[in-house]
Amino acid sequence: MDFVGLVERALERIDGWANLVTGVGTDRRSKRLAFDPDAILSEELLEQLYVGDAYAGRVCRVVPEEALRQGATVTTGDTSADAEVKEHLDEFGVNDKITLAWTWSRVFGGGAVLLGADDGRPPWEPLDETAIREVRFLDVVDARELRPDRYETDPRQRLFGEPVTYRLQRTGGGGASESALWHRSRVVLFDGAPTTRRRRQLLHGWGESELQRLYTILAHFNGGWEASGTLLQVASESVFKLKGLMSMMAADKKDVLKRRLEMMDLARGVTRSVLLDEGEEYTRTEVGALTGVADLLTKNLLLLSGAAEIPVTVLMGQSPAGLSATGESDVRWFYDRTKSAQERVLLRRHRRVVRVLLAAKNGPTGGRLPAKITITYPPLWQPTPLEAAELRSKQATTDAAYITAQVVTADEVALSRFGTGVWSAETTIDLGAREAARQADRDASGLTNTADTETTDKAAEIVAKVAAREIPRDAGLGLLTTLGLTPEAAEASMGEAGRSFFTTPEPGHAQQLADAQGEVAKLTRSVQGHKAYTARLIQRARDGGLELGAFTAREPTEVDEGEALEPGDVVAVPADDTEPKPSGA
Repeated sequence: MDFVGLVERALERIDGWANLVTGVGTDRRSKRLAFDPDAILSEELLEQLYVGDAYAGRVCRVVPEEALRQGATVTTGDTSADAEVKEHLDEFGVNDKITLAWTWSRVFGGGAVLLGADDGRPPWEPLDETAIREVRFLDVVDARELRPDRYETDPRQRLFGEPVTYRLQRTGGGGASESALWHRSRVVLFDGAPTTRRRRQLLHGWGESELQRLYTILAHFNGGWEASGTLLQVASESVFKLKGLMSMMAADKKDVLKRRLEMMDLARGVTRSVLLDEGEEYTRTEVGALTGVADLLTKNLLLLSGAAEIPVTVLMGQSPAGLSATGESDVRWFYDRTKSAQERVLLRRHRRVVRVLLAAKNGPTGGRLPAKITITYPPLWQPTPLEAAELRSKQATTDAAYITAQVVTADEVALSRFGTGVWSAETTIDLGAREAARQADRDASGLTNTADTETTDKAAEIVAKVAAREIPRDAGLGLLTTLGLTPEAAEASMGEAGRSFFTTPEPGHAQQLADAQGEVAKLTRSVQGHKAYTARLIQRARDGGLELGAFTAREPTEVDEGEALEPGDVVAVPADDTEPKPSGA
């Protein structure tokens, strides 16, 4: 193409960048910097960018790969089964499949893991977790292969406006086409970047590709590096004066001229010298230092890093230039964002895959889903051995202070630090387990389920007398057992009271103990008698034998205070109260 053609070509491409001298943006360069910000990049172009551009591929892969770089710990509450569960998940390559699906969502705007679960139903019907016989496969597809087929149109449904079924359409290596419907419950979806409703319709129901918004910046970034290479080529110019040049060109002796230049270049390459004929002249001129080029390239790199929300240290695999610059703060920021992505994007989908695998009858749990499936991701920032030792030392001091102040228990600290098999600084408190433990302690002490405030007060009085040396400790423990406390609960209630006194009962203490036991037994029988009497009357009232108003203001007539009653005894009730009264009587 001649000079005029190049100019015409550049004028036609007013939406891009062209340099007729360097060739950037022209047919002389492989990189074309034309762009249309409003256009949707084709699936073919997105694939070419991911495969052919190292930085485009890095942008799409780095977040999913970093999120699962340290793997994940899956616990079911049954430590004996956790090892088998891990092995089962590794056989299916769960982490790798999830990473790939997430990557495709960043490349094409959508990715998914197909759950090949055999529950006796076709794939276009909802998955029945209770009937899964086995999970045959986990397959990863991208937005090009999976398109929404039917949407929920009932506004009363939770998924109103969302796809209910997807159509899987893919072409095999031999050209054979596969088409099938998949229900949403059998697909673990990874959506692309958020976008508008109109754009989502244009994108066949998927989100935005990360490369869509980075395309212009990637073009400038790669164009800058290509232009820098061109500058290196033209930084030193060679001038060859050839006598009769125009005459040779007029006589159409281009071949002669070409052979002359090739011969000169060959001689210069072999002997580092130039052969010149009479009238010829060869000079070399240095354009000058390429100042500012490095700064410009660095700024382009920072622009790409900022747009992709990936630090230069992570994107390039090296620390940024600058005084005392290590990139540590940037990497920590990136890890914090990745942790947020683990919680917002990854965790729910990861748990879904694990849940289906464990629901299978041939799975490690035999189809019995654990009450709670916990998935934890190790910290992305790995401290040095010295930093780790210092952290554990400080954490141990803090834990000891919390245990002493009864903020946490030693068991809670032990489970939090080493429960997953890997040391963790995160402290987890199970409030439900705490309350259950408290309830068990109260039940063991015999003081929770008793409505007898009198009994509780009596126990406190006994402990107070032991502490005041009024009765020996052994006698006090015996009295507590008469109240219904077990020997262990009595010891716990007594505490240290009287431990250093009356190690041997003094004469007369036995009689005091017997008298006290008799008093407690009398009170206990009295309470039991009144309870039984009241219960029988209430039951008779419920059966229609008498009205509550007939006895509420009366004192018991057939039960004396202190009379012992056993379950099943019948309390005598006056005849006028036992028979229903006629209406109007």
